[in-house]
Amino acid sequence: MFGPNKEPYEVFAGKNGNIPKKYKTGILKRVKRGAYSLILDEENVIDNIIEYEVDEEEAMTRMISTSLRHGADISFIVHQLEKTKGELTSFSKSVARTLKKYINDGEKVTGEECEQCQGKLIRQDGCKICMACGWTACS
Repeated sequence: MFGPNKEPYEVFAGKNGNIPKKYKTGILKRVKRGAYSLILDEENVIDNIIEYEVDEEEAMTRMISTSLRHGADISFIVHQLEKTKGELTSFSKSVARTLKKYINDGEKVTGEECEQCQGKLIRQDGCKICMACGWTACS
């Protein structure tokens, strides 16, 4: 869900296969506290979308949503998600890939430096790019 400035403030996730792949966008509508419907088009609505989340994913999306609603910088959240290891790695990386779309090009990456020359990194099209040597994490 998006706030008034068109930045995300709430994150939802669910098992693959519940939303047909042909849909790339939809509208999330709050029905009541804790109940949301996903409107894909005039004919296709998924009621109570939260029922499709796995417990660990629900916990993570709630924490990310809380962080976004309380002003945490999206780039900081993405940076933390990219560092995760373990069972939720692929899920956290998927959420990070989605959130990267909302990071402005040219924004500095804090807490990291280029793997090749230790130069400063910026975000460009969702990728980390070195300003000094051109190295990118996306190659």
